[in-house]
Amino acid sequence: MTILAVLTGVFILLSTTARTSNAVDGWNCGINYVSNIMFAVLHALVMELLPTKARGTGGAIIGLAFHGSTAIVRVQVISFNVTSF
Repeated sequence: MTILAVLTGVFILLSTTARTSNAVDGWNCGINYVSNIMFAVLHALVMELLPTKARGTGGAIIGLAFHGSTAIVRVQVISFNVTSF
């Protein structure tokens, strides 16, 4: 999982070298592919990392943390006016 997280970061950093719209699309595909694999592994291991009496509790804790943090980021991105540059 660490390798996938590092690969995602590398793809994000390398995507800044894109000079065309097609290159940006290519980098975005790579970023999404690697990060989706990383999150699939995370969700598959959650049940073993957070063992509880109720099997779905660990998944609920991770899901709440992940989706709650992405909701905060989305609100910040929406409130940022990109056209001001």
